[in-house]
Amino acid sequence: MEVKNPGELVPPVTLDLLRQRKPVHASRNPLIVRLLADLGLMREEGEGIPRIFDEMEGSFLQPPEFTVEAGEFMVILRNEPTFTGPSQEWQDIVQTMPLSVAQKRILLARPEGFANEDYRHLNKVDRDQAYREIQDMVSKGMIMPAEAPGRGAFYHIAPDLREAEAFLQARLPRLREYFAARKYLTNAAFREMFQVPRVRAVRELNRLVREGYLKLQGKGRGARYVPGPGLETSARVGKK
Repeated sequence: MEVKNPGELVPPVTLDLLRQRKPVHASRNPLIVRLLADLGLMREEGEGIPRIFDEMEGSFLQPPEFTVEAGEFMVILRNEPTFTGPSQEWQDIVQTMPLSVAQKRILLARPEGFANEDYRHLNKVDRDQAYREIQDMVSKGMIMPAEAPGRGAFYHIAPDLREAEAFLQARLPRLREYFAARKYLTNAAFREMFQVPRVRAVRELNRLVREGYLKLQGKGRGARYVPGPGLETSARVGKK
């Protein structure tokens, strides 16, 4: 998306300051801005650009781009994820974790595991902060403790998260295809699709409902399943 505004930047605002996420502010029309601020419709704090950075970062998208050409100031927002290597299923799992943006970023950038140096380089933090945030991930069971301490410490993703990724990779793509042609899914259709017995089908369907990929409608023999928020979101992301 491109947003163009006629007129060049007003000093002291510069492209370098905007790219550094500085809350710099200048009014092209001070009287109009003062009126809008007094009415509570806007604030003269220069917080808009830093907020754009935060929103893009929180959505794991590329940072905004700024240009001034032919007397126009333009903001470019790209719908491109920062990390393209991880599977969609792994991205779904990471997005739901109770972690900070920095912690999620390392899991997406290094899905096979990472060292303290990787964390520092990616998140622009010092060794001590990286260590604290990594240990927080260990305490939450997201990653395994390092086998060897010190500078050679390397952290692997927890086995249960790997199992969750494998399960979703084995189920979600087929379910997306299924719902592209049908409105609902039954236990019998699920068993036939994945060649699993009834008890396992019930267990897996309940898991997909619990994790937000399916929604249950009805009870007993009349029970059926429709796409949940998780499946709908991952399908839309996959099409972009």
